[in-house]
Amino acid sequence: CFKYNTLEYIVEELKNHKENGKDSRVKEWAAETLKRMEILSVISMKVTLEALRRGRKQSFSECLQMEYLLAQNFLNHSDFSEGVTAKFDTKVKPVWRIPFDEMSKFDEKELTKKFFKPAIMDPFVEIQRKSTFLERTQTFYDYPHRPLSSLPTELDIHRVLLGRAHRSNYQVNLKSKKEVLEWFLLNWGGYDAAMIGASQRRISIAGGFGRGKTGLKEKIETILEQRCVEEGGRLKWVGP
Repeated sequence: CFKYNTLEYIVEELKNHKENGKDSRVKEWAAETLKRMEILSVISMKVTLEALRRGRKQSFSECLQMEYLLAQNFLNHSDFSEGVTAKFDTKVKPVWRIPFDEMSKFDEKELTKKFFKPAIMDPFVEIQRKSTFLERTQTFYDYPHRPLSSLPTELDIHRVLLGRAHRSNYQVNLKSKKEVLEWFLLNWGGYDAAMIGASQRRISIAGGFGRGKTGLKEKIETILEQRCVEEGGRLKWVGP
């Protein structure tokens, strides 16, 4: 459902699963997800979705610049003050600028103009652009702290299967989907630059902080099901 780049398509797909889904658990999940989304700010959801899509293609420095810009622009938007007031003061249901069933009224052009472009040149952004610490060539995926907060990608799992992460002395012996899943559940979440191919430095925190992270088990199982087959007592990666 969330593979689409617009909120409208995501909502449409959720409604389709809610009404026509064959699995009762999926129908229940879709209904609950829609229920939660209906009380949120349409503009906030659209901006968040756009930021996630942009961030995938930006350097780490560019991601920080974008986040800083969004924080500034949100403070000047009516939905921010409405949400804060409703949550902490009046304790009533917020009235957002765009109703949930009229989300198409806020299009991508207005979204970009209001949230992703600075009204004036900010000196902090200029300082970031010239920073040697936040190299513009360093992508988000290469940022060594990524395992601390996000879920593993197909590339991460593939690297583990190939034994190219720093703990390769025993990764090479992973022979089943179950072993791969158990390894990630135990180790994902530590600072380990080599694990994601960002560095050859041997820095790690065994049994990382990512253990128990919501969605970790489900994502690994999905990728393994789609990309791996067990043949002759070993795992074979299928696809690019």
